[in-house]
Amino acid sequence: MKEQEHIPRSTPIYIDSNLDDNTKGEDIAQNIYQLGFTQIYLATGYPERFLATKSQLCNICRVVGKDPPWEK
Repeated sequence: MKEQEHIPRSTPIYIDSNLDDNTKGEDIAQNIYQLGFTQIYLATGYPERFLATKSQLCNICRVVGKDPPWEK
């Protein structure tokens, strides 16, 4: 986050749903969106129905698996 000012806002951001200290990626995604990033993807192995509420997911483009997108 401290280097975010040097990253183009069009850069896709992939964030895990489960972070350290019980932090949810869904919550961090809202902070990232407020910084101006719009291509935010939540990476998880859980089905979307087990994740946060729709309001917490509204700034996320898509819920994806953990495979890197360049390997598809």
